[in-house]
Amino acid sequence: MSATSPFQFVGHKIEKLLVEVPFGFDNKKSDQLNYFVTYGGEFQKDKWVGSVTIAFRQMNKDNEQPAVLFEVVVVGRFIFKASDSDEDKNAFIKFLKTSGAATVIPLARAAVASAGALCGSPDVCIIPNINVYNLKWTLPEAPEQNSEDKAE
Repeated sequence: MSATSPFQFVGHKIEKLLVEVPFGFDNKKSDQLNYFVTYGGEFQKDKWVGSVTIAFRQMNKDNEQPAVLFEVVVVGRFIFKASDSDEDKNAFIKFLKTSGAATVIPLARAAVASAGALCGSPDVCIIPNINVYNLKWTLPEAPEQNSEDKAE
């Protein structure tokens, strides 16, 4: 009997990381944080293969004082050892939307924190905790991929 879960995180990739720390920044002026979340997957041989992509973008609230600006896009890859049934497909989607999102969000947070520290400003920005159960996923054209563009 295997001790590993049939749903597994197999890696991630930082597709984009941009941090701008202007001279004399005021991080209290940069509290407009937008994020975009997508997931998708397909059945291959004896398992479901899928991904969760999360993008965060922080923008300047106003132009009075410079603020820290950043953008990060992280893609997490996952597998689910199961059959090609609708029941297993629905279980995989549920795992991606909860465990998948909960796995990828801290990776994005760590990328921004590390880049900020390398810029000499460790308190550049803190990506807040996000309740993955409250993410509202909408259906685009592709039936196996969902997304949401949400501003906080």
